[in-house]
Amino acid sequence: MCGIAGICRRDGRPIPEHWVAMLDDSIAMRGPDAAGRFHDNVGGVEILMLHRRLSVIDYAGGGQPMVSYENESPEMAMVFNGCIYNNAELRKELCSLGATFSSDHSDTETLFRAYEQWGSDCTDRVDGMYAFALWDRTALQLSLFRDPYGQKPLYILDLGVAGDGCVFCSNPAPLQKIANELGITKMSSLSLQKYLQLGYLTGNDTLIQPVQCVHQKIVPLQQTSESVEGAIRGSVIDHLESDVPLGCFLSGGVDSSLIAAFAQQELGNLQTYCVKMDDPAYDESSYALEVAKHLGTTHQTLRVSMDPAADLLTLIGQLGQPFADSSILPTYWISKAARKEVTVALSGDGGDELFLGYNRYLAINTISRWHSILARIPWGGGSKPRSVSEKLGRMANAARDWQLCDVASVESIFSRKEIETLTGEPFTSAVTPETI
Repeated sequence: MCGIAGICRRDGRPIPEHWVAMLDDSIAMRGPDAAGRFHDNVGGVEILMLHRRLSVIDYAGGGQPMVSYENESPEMAMVFNGCIYNNAELRKELCSLGATFSSDHSDTETLFRAYEQWGSDCTDRVDGMYAFALWDRTALQLSLFRDPYGQKPLYILDLGVAGDGCVFCSNPAPLQKIANELGITKMSSLSLQKYLQLGYLTGNDTLIQPVQCVHQKIVPLQQTSESVEGAIRGSVIDHLESDVPLGCFLSGGVDSSLIAAFAQQELGNLQTYCVKMDDPAYDESSYALEVAKHLGTTHQTLRVSMDPAADLLTLIGQLGQPFADSSILPTYWISKAARKEVTVALSGDGGDELFLGYNRYLAINTISRWHSILARIPWGGGSKPRSVSEKLGRMANAARDWQLCDVASVESIFSRKEIETLTGEPFTSAVTPETI
């Protein structure tokens, strides 16, 4: 995880220093190992690019911003956050085409040389998770890119309303502050409704406009005969390339256990970690220990000091986008504790959503068949999140808002009626299974 940011102005106005400070401060937590800047001013265009590095691959050769020169003038500059999985294959192909490399195995330089060779079409050849910004001095053009799945965050604020140019950043918070300073902020009522419904924003939604997500390149899904096991195994192996200590978070659930199993088969000496929770209802450390014994990993059950209220306030300031899932707390605790030993950690986040592993997905069939009856059940709210009354009440609420195969109704925190009361506007949130 690195952080990137930058400002491009085409209106002749100087870049405000306090904007630069806000951007740099906002990405500092993403890259503790190194910091770099690039500045250019040519043809009426001023460009500033910032980078904060968490070094994972080729510490000596992957410094950023990466810049190429011609006649002692910068020709092209790039800041990059991510990991290129087919780094070795791309390097080999580029070398066969005459490209030369100054680093040993930096995936940053591989991406840089790929752009030199193929331009923006280089992303068609790249397999990885990435967000990067590239300044082409000859064309006086700044280009922003994200991987097809949008794994790496990148936000942009168009300054067209108050001046020609843009600001971009891995974190939306400073862009919101700049927009507020320029008097161009507006809350998206649609995004607010989606957040109140789901507890998170979908796709490329942002809460504060005109700050926007940089849209990822759409790659059409193709039919494949590859097995699920083969796909997961291949993805896990791709994520194991690291020049720094690497481990795996293990809860004992199916998703993290599968990832740990494939990683252990590949490495043979995997470090796995879990957190011991104080509340037995939420503690999964015993399951994790059993899985670790079965796999033969070197396992640690971490005990951490927990201050949920204070930690939550810290996380709210760091997330950038609104996110109402309590899982961020144990994820934060285990990350904070494991960081003392490893720099990179694999986890199973998203597995349950992808393979319908939560009971709420099973509830869709029940509600679809019995929603007219369930909708009549009165409910005043459950006392505990995992109690039977709470779950039944949520099903009743979903049934009252039910539409055919309405995943959003099952996911909803607030009902449509409650959202209208909270926002004072008619419910218009068009959340569909495709946008979740």
